Amino acid sequence: SVQGPKIPLGTLVDKITERVSEDDIESENYINTNTMVKNCGGILKYSGKLPAGTYVRYLENDILMSNIRPYLKKVWHATYDGGCSPDVFVFRIKDPLNVNGSYLSALMKQEEFFDFVMQDVKGVKMPRGKEEHILNYKITVPQIGIQMDIAKKIDEIENEISRLTLEISKIEKTMETELQLLLL
Repeated sequence: SVQGPKIPLGTLVDKITERVSEDDIESENYINTNTMVKNCGGILKYSGKLPAGTYVRYLENDILMSNIRPYLKKVWHATYDGGCSPDVFVFRIKDPLNVNGSYLSALMKQEEFFDFVMQDVKGVKMPRGKEEHILNYKITVPQIGIQMDIAKKIDEIENEISRLTLEISKIEKTMETELQLLLL
């Protein structure tokens, strides 16, 4: 088991409220709760006209979390800059030299984190997490080298999952095509 102090999330990250205008981002860099895939499945590209107004700015390495129906487990570790709906919380690491973004993101994708968030929500039909409660979630923070080792291993596993998911998709398409040919 990983050793290190247990530190509240709010000590490690800032919740970002900085705004960006629609003129300053491309539509494919816009994220809302619908473009975030449940069960930490990443994001989908936004298509269509951007909603009018301003958005919350996010930067590469920020961690985004859908705050509507947190039980859907929508968390994404940003790989580029953009803007998002205010229904998506943006967390930015305060000290990247001592806290690894991939490590922190992995911990925020754990069942334990979502169970904690759901302990104190607003609303029944469309529950929303409470910012102050979420920021009290305690994270084990080992030395940065250990965080990086853990993050590297998680990245390897996630890459393998992505590769296998793509392979399964190709096999399913092949099966569909073959089945159609047999039924003709």
